[in-house]
Amino acid sequence: PYRCGHLGTIYLPGDFNKDCTENFKDFADFADKWLQSTDPAQNNNGSPTITYQIEPCHPLGKTVRLSSPAPTFTVQVEGRYILFEDLMHANCCPGKLEINMSQEGNVVRLAEAEHVGGPCPCECDFPTNATLGPFEDGSYVVEVYKQLWDADGELLGEEFKGSAEVAIGPG
Repeated sequence: PYRCGHLGTIYLPGDFNKDCTENFKDFADFADKWLQSTDPAQNNNGSPTITYQIEPCHPLGKTVRLSSPAPTFTVQVEGRYILFEDLMHANCCPGKLEINMSQEGNVVRLAEAEHVGGPCPCECDFPTNATLGPFEDGSYVVEVYKQLWDADGELLGEEFKGSAEVAIGPG
């Protein structure tokens, strides 16, 4: 890799925030998560949580996609959980990619966040998947947004990608 975060970067074991240095920022992340459980049913006082994975884009998959009105994501229900998959279109050498979830009533909001890492001459699709839950029985609307953040943590823009309705439990 030519710089931190490029495909193939090897991170030190204590580099929790993946900025290629071990420092007090890593310790703060570690301390913040010290007593958290990895069991989604026990996290957040029983409130639904998200676990996600963002895979690297394939070097041959670099594209500049024309905007399309069709959503690139799928949403399905498995028990009390919502399963989400998408191709997250982003700079091919981003500073950081993440998926954040919030819930207000029956609206579950997913934000695919790209944090700018520096100039890069290409864009590509990163395969993503997430498990959300557990949810109480009922109908939910999953809204998906794309967010762009600068290196200082300021939101530069947000774009609505689409929504899907799901039902948890009987009915």
